[in-house]
Amino acid sequence: MESEAVALAFTEDLQGMLDGERRISLRLTVSTDDVDRFMSDADDVARVAGWMRCEALGGLLAVEDGQCRVVARGLEYRLAFRDPADAPLVLAGRKEGDALRGHVHAGHEPDAPIVATALLQADAGKLRSSVRVTPPLALDALARFSALLDDVAGPRSRWTP
Repeated sequence: MESEAVALAFTEDLQGMLDGERRISLRLTVSTDDVDRFMSDADDVARVAGWMRCEALGGLLAVEDGQCRVVARGLEYRLAFRDPADAPLVLAGRKEGDALRGHVHAGHEPDAPIVATALLQADAGKLRSSVRVTPPLALDALARFSALLDDVAGPRSRWTP
């Protein structure tokens, strides 16, 4: 008998700097309909909703199209926004441990020019406490995702559901 896919969602709060001098913050909710596929299939992406706040880029900007993928020892994010003048922006980066390093691109294309470098810090405890699975008693899937977070974040922030 085939087991039912387990959906998963978690929220990340990240704070940091653009080009080392301008503040940036993100609130992202990552969700997938199949946590095992998300963790094992390099082509599978989770949906990301949320916002970015950065006065240098125009204030509070909603994520138009966000993706998160599991990569070796980390998570890769691609977050599309529009500034107040409707110009497209993308924050693309890799999160290893509690740090997200990436670039803001002027445009939604992968080779769009880089306009800023971002370094953000995540609150691993908040992320871990926000993880939800459906069905709610899918503790084996929750444990597998916890192991992935341990691998990404390293031993200093180990957690058991």
